Amino acid sequence: MFPIAPLAYLVQSAQTDRTEADQTKAGRAQEAARLLDRAGRLLQGGQLTETKASRRTGLALESELRDFRATGFALESARPVNPLWATGFLQAQYLNSDAENGPNDAFRIRRARLNGNVLIDAKTMGRGSVEFASGSNQTTAQVRDAFIQYRPGTFLRLDGPAFTLGQMNTPLGYDISLPSWARTWPERSQYEQALFSGERGRGFLAQVGSVDNYVYAGVFNALTVNDPEQASLPAGQGDKVGPIAGVRFQRGALNGGVSGFATRRPRYVNNGVASPEGDRSFAYADLRYAPLNSRWDVRAEAMVGNDRVPSAAASATNRSRPLFGAHLQVDREINAKDRLMFRAETFDRDRHESGDSLNLVGFGYVRDETANLRLTGAIEFAHDGRRTTGQKDYTVLTLRAQLRF
Repeated sequence: MFPIAPLAYLVQSAQTDRTEADQTKAGRAQEAARLLDRAGRLLQGGQLTETKASRRTGLALESELRDFRATGFALESARPVNPLWATGFLQAQYLNSDAENGPNDAFRIRRARLNGNVLIDAKTMGRGSVEFASGSNQTTAQVRDAFIQYRPGTFLRLDGPAFTLGQMNTPLGYDISLPSWARTWPERSQYEQALFSGERGRGFLAQVGSVDNYVYAGVFNALTVNDPEQASLPAGQGDKVGPIAGVRFQRGALNGGVSGFATRRPRYVNNGVASPEGDRSFAYADLRYAPLNSRWDVRAEAMVGNDRVPSAAASATNRSRPLFGAHLQVDREINAKDRLMFRAETFDRDRHESGDSLNLVGFGYVRDETANLRLTGAIEFAHDGRRTTGQKDYTVLTLRAQLRF
C-alpha cells in the first residue's frame, strides 16, 4: 500500500508552491500597476518635461523599470490603478506697460487650464484639456490638447516608438512645447507668439528613441489653432498640411535639438481683400546647459524661416518674408525656492529690411513659495523698430501668481 503521509505532504507542498507563485504574480501585477501610473503621470501623454526635477524623477523611474523588466513580467498585461486623473493650473496676474496702443494696465486671468488624462491600458493614453481664459477678455473656453498616443512597447518603457494623433503642442524648438511651470519666464518668445499663436497644431507624429534622445517626424496643419488667419478663415477656404521633423538629445548637462517644418500659408481673404498664399517654413535649433548639481540653467534658441506675420486684416502686400528669431535666458538659483532670471530676445520680421526688429531685454524673479504655488515678477525693456507712430521704446511689467494641481 502506498504511504498516505508522503502523498499528503507532496500535495500540500504543491499547493504551497502554487500559492507562493500566485502571490508573487499578484505582487508583480501590483508593482506593474504602480509603475505604470507613475510613468503615465510623468509623460502626460507626451515627452518628458525638461526640468531638473523631472529629469531626476525620470532617471529614478527608469532604473526601477529596468529592474522590473528583468523579472520577466508580461508588460502588456499591466493595468493602471488610477487610469483617469486631472491636472491643471491657474494664473492670475497684473500687467503694466507704457507702450502706446499696447496691453491694458490691469489685472487679468492669464490662464485657467484643466487637463484630463486617461491611461486606458499599458499602451494607450488620451489627453484632453480646456482653457477657460481664452478670448480678448479671458472669459472664453477653448479646447487646447486633444490627442491619443499609442506606445507599442508600453508606457512601462521610457523608450521605443510612440505615435500621436490629434491636437498637440507644435514640436518646434523647445519654447513652444514647454508647459508654463517648466518655463520660468512669463511668456514665450515674441516670434513664437506671433507665428504659432496657441502653440497647438493638429496632425500626426511618430517618434523613436528614449524620452531624452529621440527623432520624430509627422504631418501637421499649416496653421496653429489660434493663428489670426486660422481663427478668421472663411468657410471653405481650407487649410494646408506639411511635414514636420526633428531630433532631440540629452548628454549629461547638455540638452538640445534641431527641428523643421515646411508648408504653405493659405491665401487669406477678409472683407474682399486677399493676403496671397506664401511659403511657411522654419528651421529651429536650441541648446541648454543645466547640470543637475548646479544652480545655473542657461538656454538659447534660434529660428530662421519664411512666413508673413499673420493678421486678421488681409492685405495684398502682406507676403511671406525671410524671418529670424532668437533668445537667450539665464536662470540662477539663489536657494531651493528663489531664482533670478535674465532674458534677451530678438525678432526680425523681414531680414531684407533693416531697423525693423523687435528687441527685448528683461530681468525677473521667481519664488516657488510651495511645491504648487509660484510667484513671478518680470520687467522687459523693448525696442520695436517697426513702430511708425508712438514711441519705439517701452517697458512691460508682469506680476503673476501661478497655482498648479
